[in-house]
Amino acid sequence: MPAGEAHRFTDVTEDLALLVFFAPPYSGALQDVAARRRERLESFGRYLEESVKEYERMTEAEKEEFWARTDTTDYKNLQQMADAGIVLDLDEDQ
Repeated sequence: MPAGEAHRFTDVTEDLALLVFFAPPYSGALQDVAARRRERLESFGRYLEESVKEYERMTEAEKEEFWARTDTTDYKNLQQMADAGIVLDLDEDQ
């Protein structure tokens, strides 16, 4: 039956039972999530750009101090392993 054309049910011989669910449009929720994610990524990108600019403005002495204060978990773990006599060969040429 074409859209917009009036129609009627005739000769219905059995009861009709329907279960109808209403929900917001599928794409709307996904678009909101995508927009929030894009905003967070753009904000993080700006943060990284500013961090790089700040690092580039540092003097060599400030950079040395920065790296002296930076201690990563990986470094701590490697140091603990070395202290325990565990040696890892991290040669990437293998």
